[in-house]
Amino acid sequence: MKKMMMTMMALLVLTSTAMASSSTKLIDTSEAVTSALTAFEKDNDPATVDLFKGIRAAPGEGGVTVTVYLTGAAKQEYSCHRHEDADPFECHQAD
Repeated sequence: MKKMMMTMMALLVLTSTAMASSSTKLIDTSEAVTSALTAFEKDNDPATVDLFKGIRAAPGEGGVTVTVYLTGAAKQEYSCHRHEDADPFECHQAD
């Protein structure tokens, strides 16, 4: 789990400087992925978190959908959105 969080932190640092002049969709997607992974870790027990395999994120109207893939065929989907433009992303597990 620490490896996943360190990877995401490094990705966020690297992309934040590269995306300073990029579109809002890229920034929103990056922030949503970080928030979704934080929610994934909080919502699940360590055994489930250890099954982490990868992620897929897609921006859409009003937010970003983040799918967390687990070893095997399992996956968890998160809907991420902001209430106001300056607010951080909130991610909730989709039903």
